[in-house]
This record gives sequence, structure tokens and C-alpha cells, in this order.
Amino acid sequence: MHDLSEIGERSLVDLARRDRDAFAELYRRNVQAVHAFARRRTGAAADAEDITAVTFERALRSLHRFDPARGSFVAWLYRIATNEIIDQARRRQRRNTPRNQAILRAVVAGEEADPPDAAFTAGTEGDGELLAALNTLNDRYNTVLSLRFIAGLEVADVAAHLGITAGNCAVLTHRALAALRRQLEKGQAS
Repeated sequence: MHDLSEIGERSLVDLARRDRDAFAELYRRNVQAVHAFARRRTGAAADAEDITAVTFERALRSLHRFDPARGSFVAWLYRIATNEIIDQARRRQRRNTPRNQAILRAVVAGEEADPPDAAFTAGTEGDGELLAALNTLNDRYNTVLSLRFIAGLEVADVAAHLGITAGNCAVLTHRALAALRRQLEKGQAS
């Protein structure tokens, strides 16, 4: 076995495509730089830790796509981290709108959300009906729709939360949306 600390970046990346120990060496060499970058960009240690973890997870999964002709390995990691920072900011922005916060409070409160929060109903006709219909769904359907569309989580994150595959999560989401549509149609027919 080679002393991995003596191997150059390009050779180490090539080796890491076949050997997890080589990827671990790439991690050791670059983790502090990626974490510092994420910390400077986000200003929060916890966010920087999450971004660093996601960055290396994605790098490991996508190592076959790394092209040294386009830049160094650490530059590639910075691009991955930057994309995650942007994605995280978008998710946070979607979650933190007053409307989504009100929806989330109403869904979490369940039946006790009647009457709906004033911040939620202001300028959002029909949303009260939507919440009422959502509350009639079984817990699994309610959870998948709440996590996916109200909390703004990605399919993979919802699947992980529910302990199912992403494919099963997509099917469950489809079925939950169909059930929600049926409930809304029932409400309009009454």
C-alpha cells in the first residue's frame, strides 16, 4: 500500500475513484478549506458543517465526473459547496416566507388551526380549504405533502425522513396529491 500523504492530487483523485482510503486522504487534505469557505459564506458554524458534509458526500458520488483539466480538486469542491450554499438559501427562503410559516404552523397544529392564522389567510383565498383538505388525509399522506411542499424538502430528504426510497417517496407523493385533489373536489361539490 502506498503512503497516500506522498501522492500528488491528480494521482490521488485517480486512485480515489477505486479506493476509499484515497478519498479519505482527499477529505483530510481539503476538509478545513471547504469548511472555512462555507463558514465565510454562511456566517454560521452549523450551516458550514452541513454544507461541508454534503459537499464531500456529493464529491464521493460524483468523483467519476471530476475533470482535472477544468481546475484543481479543491476548486471543484468549492463549486459543489457554492451550489449547496445556494440550494440551502433557496430552501430557507421558501420555508421562511410568512405564508409558508403560517401554513407550517397550521399543519403542525392540525385541527387546532381553526380558524386559520390571519397571516395565512391574508390574500390567499382557497388556502383554508386546502388546509382543511390536507387535514383529512391520513398521517402518511399529510406528512409527505407537508415535508415536500410546505417545508420545501427535496425528495431524497423526505424519503430519508420516512425511511423509504426516493422512488417510493415519489409514488407516495403522487398518491397523496391525488387524495388531496379528491378531498378538494368533495369540498367544492358540497
